[in-house]
Amino acid sequence: MKLKKHHALTALAAAAFLTVMPASLTAQDAEPAAVLDEAEQETEATEQEEQPAPETEPEAAAPEQTTAPEQAAAQQTPAQETVPADGMYTMFHQVFTGNAFKKIEINLMAEEFILVSSGSDSTMLEIKSNIKEKVPVVTQDGKSLKVQQKDKKANMLAGRICTVKLTLPQNLPPSELVISVSEGNLTLEPVAASSIKITTGTGSLTAGKIRADKDLTLAIGDGRASADAVEAQTLIVTGKKGNITLKGVLAPKFSVSMDKGAASVSMVKPFSQQSSVEVNTGSIDLSLPASAVFYSSITAGKGNYHAEFYTDSKGPELKVKFAKGNIKVSKQ
Repeated sequence: MKLKKHHALTALAAAAFLTVMPASLTAQDAEPAAVLDEAEQETEATEQEEQPAPETEPEAAAPEQTTAPEQAAAQQTPAQETVPADGMYTMFHQVFTGNAFKKIEINLMAEEFILVSSGSDSTMLEIKSNIKEKVPVVTQDGKSLKVQQKDKKANMLAGRICTVKLTLPQNLPPSELVISVSEGNLTLEPVAASSIKITTGTGSLTAGKIRADKDLTLAIGDGRASADAVEAQTLIVTGKKGNITLKGVLAPKFSVSMDKGAASVSMVKPFSQQSSVEVNTGSIDLSLPASAVFYSSITAGKGNYHAEFYTDSKGPELKVKFAKGNIKVSKQ
């Protein structure tokens, strides 16, 4: 009995072993296969990496992308222009043909103003500047011409040079000419108009001949003013701290008033209407032809008045007024 039982157990163990063994072997065999597959994949990947890529033609570079603002800026940016040899850009240039302007008004600040006459029947205006900013504004309506610096900060631009040149027809002078320059210089070649008013500030006035058929007014600030010839029916000169020299003056009536500056007025013909000279702390030297006949009415302060003429009640009156300054009327 024991022997049969032992054989039976052995048979059962063997059967169990045969039943479990294939599954165990299959699992062991599967694991090396998986490892093999991974190795093969790595090998293939390595071969693919080592295999040189097929040669292809280079693609054309794509155009550089720009944003809308950059495109707009590129369209608005002008081509770079050549800087003029003198560094001055022509900001305005125009020739006005036809009838002459009845009124011309110039109102500038630190700009330089040049006025000349020509034999042409046209008026020409030109503005040049080394900086393309704060350029005077030009307006005209056929009867009047106006050049005005509207920006009060124009004189604050460091190194800025701006020139305004006006050429007037000699045979067609305007009825009214008004010029005001607060800081710049004025250069006037032979100029004529029915009525002329010139106002300066710290700049200088240099003129050849100035002729006004009616009134000529010179209001000089702290700068220097000189003219080689002056002709007007009525001459009015006022000065602050500047020095004024007027030669060849022909005016039936005149008025010269100085605050702290000095004025020298030389007349080529005696005045014929009531005139006046007045000074505060400055000085006036009035030179008249020896044939002049006039009488003086004096309002004196602490200054001095000296006349080389014998004055009586004949001729026109010369009003003399001085506070602390000096007035001299001399013979030529």
